[in-house]
Amino acid sequence: MIRNRVLKKPRKNFQNYRKSYDINITYDNYFRSARIWFLGYDEFNYPLSYKKVLKDISPEHNKITVTIDPHPYQELNFINVHPCK
Repeated sequence: MIRNRVLKKPRKNFQNYRKSYDINITYDNYFRSARIWFLGYDEFNYPLSYKKVLKDISPEHNKITVTIDPHPYQELNFINVHPCK
């Protein structure tokens, strides 16, 4: 017999949080490899803070292979994946 489940109300601090990312790829002449740049946005299309973006990156790579740096062709700071590490 299947019983109807009573759904609990979601917690007040729970949100359906959606993020999106712009991805840019540039060539780094120093390392002679591609460099990947991410700029994250929240559900209201505002840029994500560095702390919020780091939650999407594994702890082994935070602040080691992934840092925030100025993009070489845009006037914004992007999350950067270092090709050398």
